[in-house]
Amino acid sequence: MQNLKLHEISEDRVYCGPGALIAITGKRLPEVRSAINRAIGRRENIGITRLNVKFLEGALHNLGINHQRTDLTERTTLSKLTNTVLESDVRYIVFITDHFVTVLNGQLVDNQYRFGISVEDCRHKNKIVKSYLKIEE
Repeated sequence: MQNLKLHEISEDRVYCGPGALIAITGKRLPEVRSAINRAIGRRENIGITRLNVKFLEGALHNLGINHQRTDLTERTTLSKLTNTVLESDVRYIVFITDHFVTVLNGQLVDNQYRFGISVEDCRHKNKIVKSYLKIEE
């Protein structure tokens, strides 16, 4: 079994999409921003403020990371998804209402909880999940 982890987001003023990629990859913001902008089709040094799932997936591809996407049709909260669907020892990027978070073993890292917190202790736990990306190791 691999020793998987979510990386801390040590940089300030990072939006949630780039923050999720930093938490998954451990890469610095300039490299993540470049991968996102290539997915969008624009210059690599433009700042990222909003991001949709399609471009986040393109950035994962640009960073050499495989994943599986699942879109949800039923209303499910982040807490319920974490406790019933998400596998242990697997990293996920979860798209909740207008926000990306990363989850591993019931722990969450995002641009607001940059050093990690339990999903059950975070303010996002009752947000509705739109889709999630299972990171393939």
